[in-house]
Amino acid sequence: SQDRQNMRLTAVMIVAIITLLVLFIGGGIPALSSMGSFISGMKKDATVIQSDDTVVLEPILDPPVTATNTGTIAITGTGTTGSTVLLYVNGSKQEEILVGREGTFTFPRARLKNGNNEIYTITKLNNSKSQPSKSFTVSYLNQPPKLEITKPEDKYATKDQELIIEGSTDKDVEVTINDRFVYTDPNGNFTITFSLSKGENTINFKATDIAGNTAQKELKIIYED
Repeated sequence: SQDRQNMRLTAVMIVAIITLLVLFIGGGIPALSSMGSFISGMKKDATVIQSDDTVVLEPILDPPVTATNTGTIAITGTGTTGSTVLLYVNGSKQEEILVGREGTFTFPRARLKNGNNEIYTITKLNNSKSQPSKSFTVSYLNQPPKLEITKPEDKYATKDQELIIEGSTDKDVEVTINDRFVYTDPNGNFTITFSLSKGENTINFKATDIAGNTAQKELKIIYED
C-alpha cells in the first residue's frame, strides 16, 4: 500500500543520514560528496509507486417490489459517496447516477420488460469498478389473470340449496367468491360448495395476481325449493 511505501522511504532516508554523518566525521568533504550521490540514487529507487488497483465496494440495493403492473419502478440503495452507480436491467446498462453526500442513490424510473427482470448495480470510482451488487428479480405483469367458471353456467336454476362451483385461474393467483377466499391447487383449479338463498343469488368472482392485476366475473343463480 502507499502508506507502507512511504514508511519504507522514510526508513531509508534515516539510515542514509546517519551513515552520512559518520562518513563526514571520518572522511570529510570527499566522503560527503560521494554519499550525496548515493542518497540521490537510493531516493530514486524508493520512489512511491502509485497504483490504480483501487478496491471498490459494490452498492447495496434496497429490496424492490417483487412484481408490478407498471412499466417502471424506483430503485434505491446506498453506496460510496462521490462514486457513480451503474444500473443494469437484464444484463444491459440502463442509467448511471452520482452517489450523494448522504451515501444514498435513487433511480426513479427503471424501465422493465414484460415478464421477469433481473436488476443489479455496479460502483464506478475513478478507473475501477466493483463487483455486481446482489441482484433482484422483478416481474412486470400488465394483463389480468385468467378466470374461468366451468360449473355452473350463468342464470342456472336449481332446487338444491348447496351449489358446487368449479373454475380455474393462473398459478399463484388469489381467488375470492363474494369476498371469501377460495383455495386453489398448484395449477390454479378450484372447487367450492356455495349455500344458496331462495330466489336469485348473485355470486361475484375475483382473481388477483401478484402484481395487483384483477379479473372479475359474476353469476346469477336461481334457487327454487
